Amino acid sequence: MPDTEVRLRPITAADAPFLCALANDSVLMEALCEGPTSLAVWEAASAAWSADADEAGFLILPPPRHQPAGWIAINGLGSPDRVAWIKMLALHPTAWGSGAPARQALAGHARLCSPETVDRRDQRTGAHLL
Repeated sequence: MPDTEVRLRPITAADAPFLCALANDSVLMEALCEGPTSLAVWEAASAAWSADADEAGFLILPPPRHQPAGWIAINGLGSPDRVAWIKMLALHPTAWGSGAPARQALAGHARLCSPETVDRRDQRTGAHLL
């Protein structure tokens, strides 16, 4: 049976070159209104994520080959109210339009949160809060 799930993998120092290339893609920089960044910036970021209990970075690995297609940064993992939020979600332009990597990355975010966080509901509307 083919593997059709998008995987999230914690970012390591070895991922800094991919993150740098992704962040410096001209189409993505224009979409995010960002300028170029250096490899040193991404090396520092990957080191910071591994040392920070409140923030984490993950590579987005879509099927079928599970090669990096983007990254997601999540904050609030150590917050007292146990509510985490997506700080950044960036997909390489070649993954745009497919829908699946972003949808499944968001579902992965929900699984990263505690059951209490995932099951939180807005008191007024009853809507699920991530």
